Amino acid sequence: MDTPIVHRVVTWLSRGFIINTVRLLLSVRAFDWRVQYAAPLPASGTPLLFVSNHIEWHDAPLIGWAIPDTYHLWWFAKAELLRHWMGWWFRMLPMIPVQRGIGDATALQAAIERVRGGNPMVIFPEGTWDDGRLLRAKTGAVRIALESNALIIPIGVTGRMQPLWFRQRSITFGTPFRLEELPSYRHTHAKSEQSLRDLTTDLMLRIATLLPAEYHGYYASHHTTATEP
Repeated sequence: MDTPIVHRVVTWLSRGFIINTVRLLLSVRAFDWRVQYAAPLPASGTPLLFVSNHIEWHDAPLIGWAIPDTYHLWWFAKAELLRHWMGWWFRMLPMIPVQRGIGDATALQAAIERVRGGNPMVIFPEGTWDDGRLLRAKTGAVRIALESNALIIPIGVTGRMQPLWFRQRSITFGTPFRLEELPSYRHTHAKSEQSLRDLTTDLMLRIATLLPAEYHGYYASHHTTATEP
């Protein structure tokens, strides 16, 4: 893996702070965070793409807390974070900033190279959140997975954090899979725009299987054989 040392240090410090803070808050029951694994996580160093639904900004620290620190995570995240008042901190994190709405090919290629090199990456295919229900996802996750031959781990997050305290929140890691296992995969046309959209739908339905029906949103009316194994 080729994660720069400064990113590893900042990530280690950040995750250490997050983990210790969460442990403290869990011990006094200020948080009720729960984690489930449908299968063991693959070995560190495997090209991995963690794909999750997006409820609120708290999803990122929740996922960072739930994934063991032996995985040097990278994040595929909106470039607007760099203009946030904490932009100085985001710049030091292992993050690929993506310009939303323009088909950011440079960011996609950077993400592909990172994942291909054995750096696990977290991506929220919806690109944003609204009321907690699934939105129509962008095709970026599928494009990265196709070019990097990554193993995909779907993540389902439930429970909003408004208010922040004394609320239950759960994160479920689904069974890892490859794009070739999805019903709509067709090798000869895998990179066509229609195929990318179909694969993205199947990908999101894998995430939907980890969520209660009221979270399915845009994908509630889709019918497919793409179920959680």
